[in-house]
Amino acid sequence: MQPISVLAWAAPFVLLLTYDFTRRSFKSSILAHIIIIVVQALGTMFGMAGMLSYPSVTPASLGATFCLGLALAAATTLGALLPAFRLWRLAAELLPPVPAGAPRGLTSACRAAALPLLGRVLLVVPLWGYPVLHAGVTTLVGLALGHDHDQGVAVSDSAPVLQLASLFGLWGLNLLVDLTAAAAYLVAAASERTPLERLQATDGRTSTLGGGLDSDDDASVDGPLTAMGLGLMSATSDIGYLGDGARRRAAAAAVALAASGLEGSPASWARLCRPLRRHVAAVAAAVVVLLAVGGGLVHSDAFYQRPVTARLAREQRLAASCVVGQSVRVGSADYVWLWAKTAERVAAGDNFVLWAEEAVDVVDDAEEEALLAAGRDLLAAHGSGGGGGGGSSNGTYLGLCYQKFGGQLPRGRSTNHFVLLSPNGSVVWDYLKAFPVPVVEAHVIAGPARMPIADSPYGRLSGAICFDLDRPLYTRQAGAAHVDLLLQPSWTWGAVGPRHFAANTLRAVENGLTILRCSSAGVSGALGPRGQVWHYLLTGERDVLTFELPVQPRVRTLYVLAGWLLEWANLAAAVALWAALLVPRSYAAQWVRPRGQAGGERVLLGGMSEDGGDAEEAAGLLGASYGGGVGAGAGAASGGRAGGSGVNGAGGAGASRGASMWGKLRSVLGTEEAPRGSGGGGGGGTEPLLVGGVSGGGAAGAGADS
Repeated sequence: MQPISVLAWAAPFVLLLTYDFTRRSFKSSILAHIIIIVVQALGTMFGMAGMLSYPSVTPASLGATFCLGLALAAATTLGALLPAFRLWRLAAELLPPVPAGAPRGLTSACRAAALPLLGRVLLVVPLWGYPVLHAGVTTLVGLALGHDHDQGVAVSDSAPVLQLASLFGLWGLNLLVDLTAAAAYLVAAASERTPLERLQATDGRTSTLGGGLDSDDDASVDGPLTAMGLGLMSATSDIGYLGDGARRRAAAAAVALAASGLEGSPASWARLCRPLRRHVAAVAAAVVVLLAVGGGLVHSDAFYQRPVTARLAREQRLAASCVVGQSVRVGSADYVWLWAKTAERVAAGDNFVLWAEEAVDVVDDAEEEALLAAGRDLLAAHGSGGGGGGGSSNGTYLGLCYQKFGGQLPRGRSTNHFVLLSPNGSVVWDYLKAFPVPVVEAHVIAGPARMPIADSPYGRLSGAICFDLDRPLYTRQAGAAHVDLLLQPSWTWGAVGPRHFAANTLRAVENGLTILRCSSAGVSGALGPRGQVWHYLLTGERDVLTFELPVQPRVRTLYVLAGWLLEWANLAAAVALWAALLVPRSYAAQWVRPRGQAGGERVLLGGMSEDGGDAEEAAGLLGASYGGGVGAGAGAASGGRAGGSGVNGAGGAGASRGASMWGKLRSVLGTEEAPRGSGGGGGGGTEPLLVGGVSGGGAAGAGADS
């Protein structure tokens, strides 16, 4: 809601970092979800508290906006953050790594080109998962609450970014912000210190491998163990907090894992870092290209030394005025003033005279008919041709806006009307507000979700009331009907007015049309089809504004043609990602296995077990051979499947995962806390491996008791 666009860019990046950093154990994950949701709810309360009780802030409004914030934050956290990180782990567990020093044939089988289609899709989930899921959540929330509070509204303060709405609408701006944040987050995650490096820094002593790993130096190991560099991840993220013995065992497990060429735990960034680098770079390049395209669209009429006179010849210069009242009662002094000022502007020959939303309250059918009759008499008294004052000879269109109570309406309910009268006094349309503001306008009966369309001497006209323009897909009706000028009466308050005006700018760009906006307690003005702000006028509760209205020819936009479909395609993709989390991992592993991979090479899929005894939760050591190949497997003492043999060395690791409710919740939250159980032993490799002073034919197994 606030015009600080840089924070809108930074917010999802900070949110991703915070979410990843705080999920270090089962308890910390539960606490992290609660804190993240509450902090977001407090931000919503701070930004929107004045909306429900303007001009004061009351305990009731604070409580209501906090509850609204809880709902929005829970939707974002549980509908986007949580499943995005679960999908990241799934990708890291199922996708095969490229083992260091592996035979050429095995290496080629692990490349992205060797993966089936679903495997390639899963490969880019860490980059696209959160943007797609969050955009899907935003679409669903917008069906009920509109899109005025979307992050894309804030970043549209930049003219090049604003122009992109003509390609893929507000949804595209939301996705662009999240995609940029996801790419930056993955870059930050790739450069983060690994658990083994943190262990070295904590211990403050030198490793026995490769000549030393000092606490202040980056991990580097000569020879075939170079895989223990920045990409190395331990099987537990809390390695720095384990006891001395446990840390040694965890370090030995990490070293053995690196020696096997698997470069870290199955859920580590290292497994995805290399194949994702090109995707992240492609996103960065796409953002630069899109900003260049947006900047070009801003100045599309000025390229190639086009003369200004050619541009002026294509636009109309009309006289327009806004007569602003707010809930004026029929027969009051304010009512008399409202009609007197309206008569002045009609007599001056303005082409459009428009009231603000709910300028008058009428209480029955008789008052409604008297109001409309006064409008017809006014137009008839001054003739359909109008007068001077800069207007054309085509006459004045008069927009009357009122709220009606009583009559045949239920008690306590009302309808919000926008009646447009033609220069001869006939009714062009009687439009009812289609989307009343939730909570604030709970008493308003919504009209049909159909925008009015009418031809005029000034081009094709349409109209909508205030919050109706918070629905991009609804406003697209005007773009699809080739509307040139959209009339919008509005009523805003406080800080809502400027932000709502900015959101309306997006509607002008998406549909390539001009908007005339008349608002009480907010911002009135005129917007061009490229988002040009011809007039930006702060408006009170009783005011008269007059200005020149440039109406440019309608601009054909890609959004109206096909760009709007991308939002629904994104929602379908989000549903598919949510559904993917329900697929048993044993089936998912078969879908992403490289083509031609035999069943015995199941180790490449991260040692996944059918019922959950995966390598990430197994704290046992992996058997490895230094000079031969990869030997690793994963099994389960209870509830899992026995581990298999490696390519050139046999090994096994056992673990038991609790089948209790807490065990399932750990799996859902994506924590890496070691389960209660014990690990199995290692097998014999072709050459001895020195790990923490233990040498032999393989790495000995070690269990972990959580």
